[in-house]
Amino acid sequence: MKQLCRACALLVFAVIAFAGSDSLFAFNPAAHALIAQATHPGVADRIDLRYGALAPDIAWFVTDPAKWPTAGEDTHGGQFDELNPASWSVAQKAFAQGWRTHSQVDGADFVAHIQWNGQTPGYVVQKAVLLVSQPGVPPEVTVDLAHTVVEAAIDLLVKEQMDPQIGQKVLLAVLFRSPQDKALLDSTFVFTTHRTDWLTLTQTELRFRVLTFQYASALAASSLANPSPMIDFAQQLASTLYGIQITTQQAQAILSAALALCASDYQDAIQDAINLVNAQ
Repeated sequence: MKQLCRACALLVFAVIAFAGSDSLFAFNPAAHALIAQATHPGVADRIDLRYGALAPDIAWFVTDPAKWPTAGEDTHGGQFDELNPASWSVAQKAFAQGWRTHSQVDGADFVAHIQWNGQTPGYVVQKAVLLVSQPGVPPEVTVDLAHTVVEAAIDLLVKEQMDPQIGQKVLLAVLFRSPQDKALLDSTFVFTTHRTDWLTLTQTELRFRVLTFQYASALAASSLANPSPMIDFAQQLASTLYGIQITTQQAQAILSAALALCASDYQDAIQDAINLVNAQ
């Protein structure tokens, strides 16, 4: 219990420290965690496996792109998909296996963002383009914001229909990831390949954990019957990131439209991602 309180206190402090800063959200952590646990059922260290599946999205939380200009390609492209050769501990090996599932080349993000069902772009982008034209969605809503709402809707459906504990699992992964996970990132991107510096990577990863903690907390507290925490998060996101002011009713309408668009086939997309990862 003391360990949990200390971890929560650290992230609450960091939330305050980073409050008001601009950030790029690229959330879909519940689906990523689900895909990792489905493709690696024999991995005992579930916390670091799941955190590894989330961690490539640290790329979208770099505050100064000049200090890590290749972050997106480094974390989502093919060159660093395999962190296993540099991993030595149980935690690092689990983290590396989770990291591998996220790939935009032949992993979950390929299906989500690049190609799905024989069409380009991927599933999430296809749904985001459809969402902006749905009845009840304000014209101010951009495709970028719609993209994030679609990912949140998928996660809510995953929690409701596939894994009711997925919100808590993501929270645990963010709170209790092994320090060795960060050490593996340092070894790969700072000391070996010199893609960035230690301080930039440290700040970026902490920022990612803080905001993923906020998101996962909202997801864990939400359900299809009561999505209020996710709606509040969507309003905060629209305001702070995109400068779009939406009412609670509008946020409810946007999320409801996203849920309706994804409900019939989101499991197909997740299964396609699982099959793609298993094929590697």
